[in-house]
Amino acid sequence: MTEHYLETQNGKIYYWTDSTNSPQTNKSTIVFLHGLSSNHTTWDETLALYKSAGFNILTIDLRGHGVSDKTRKRNLYKIGVLKNDVVEIIKKEGLEKAIIVGYSYGGYIGIDLAINNPDLIEKLVLISTNHASQFLYHWLGPLNPVIRFITNLFGWFMVWQTRKKYYYFNPKTNAGYWRSTFSGLATMPISINYWMLSEVFKMDYRATIYKINCPTLIVVGADDNFISDKEVNDMRTNIKNSETVRIGEGHYVATHYQQNTAEAVIKFLINSSINSL
Repeated sequence: MTEHYLETQNGKIYYWTDSTNSPQTNKSTIVFLHGLSSNHTTWDETLALYKSAGFNILTIDLRGHGVSDKTRKRNLYKIGVLKNDVVEIIKKEGLEKAIIVGYSYGGYIGIDLAINNPDLIEKLVLISTNHASQFLYHWLGPLNPVIRFITNLFGWFMVWQTRKKYYYFNPKTNAGYWRSTFSGLATMPISINYWMLSEVFKMDYRATIYKINCPTLIVVGADDNFISDKEVNDMRTNIKNSETVRIGEGHYVATHYQQNTAEAVIKFLINSSINSL
């Protein structure tokens, strides 16, 4: 993989491509978007499968993650800003369209891309991804604005915190919910982590998700504590050209069931058809 970066007004966003990645190869390019507190190495274990299936590869360290810029300005960590970084990388690489594979938080960015920049999206894969704050599908829904306010406030309270060096998260060696959570807090300024969490509680694409018209695969684990069955069904119903598949259990499908996830995604990308949920 070859390292590149996108120069923005607020720092560099790093990304990697395989050696054959070129719009002239007539191969579709998959843009992989990792989850909160992780980085582009989320996908390393299965990239060879995607390459052997005939796809170009592009992985990104999202703003605030990995080696990308971590400037502590609240307005840099809105989903729309993260989406714009991806748009500019796609354009910089000279791609007319790209396949977006988003995992959890990366899927939020994928949804925003598919709704607001549909001309850039060939196909969309959403892995363990909500399209609205989880509390909006829960009896705690009325408290959602309060939870968002508190989370955002925690971010401002921790704006002083810094480290000489941030931990580079490796999902392979950080299995399990709590280990992943605490390791993730060491990968980035805690203020950024809380600000991005507050964006999750603000997120609500229920009124616009029907605008996604590209072929879409929704991948979920059984008993995912962050995504209800009702939400999965709503996404499946409102995204017209979509399919669903269950893999494993819990929220961390793309990291705990890497081989199975990659095989299901590749099958969908090649055939645009798999057995639905």
